[in-house]
Amino acid sequence: GNVLFTTLTGKDAVAALTRTNTRGATTTWISPGKVTLSLENDILVGTRGLGNDLMGADIAGVRTAIRAGTGATTRVHSYLDGEDQITSITLNCTYTRVGPEQVALTNGPRTLTRTDELCKSATLVFTNTYWTSGDRVVKSKQAISPAEGFMIAEAL
Repeated sequence: GNVLFTTLTGKDAVAALTRTNTRGATTTWISPGKVTLSLENDILVGTRGLGNDLMGADIAGVRTAIRAGTGATTRVHSYLDGEDQITSITLNCTYTRVGPEQVALTNGPRTLTRTDELCKSATLVFTNTYWTSGDRVVKSKQAISPAEGFMIAEAL
């Protein structure tokens, strides 16, 4: 679709974002307040306009592990520090298929397959959740940054 319904937990904000750009597998979405979220094959790889943005993410193997519902990958997330320098955190992630789950969606409840992604480093731990139908991520809860919390997104 051309609309991404999003909740940002760190800002306690809800917005409908519109597709602004697609380049290869990466789609950038923009809010009315000019916040942008970039997703590569439905996986968050960058944000701008939040203040404590995810500057970039290396997500090689993540989409394959979500499809399989099992496995392990390494993610690298980059953030700006207090001195406007980019710092990177390497996270080891494992995947668990939780199974079918009834999910509340904008257009009504639906049974989707849930996969959890547990990512850990020495300084950061988070769990992303993906609800899929076939090969499509219908809804997700993905970490932005320690200060910004999570993005909950549903493609409309």
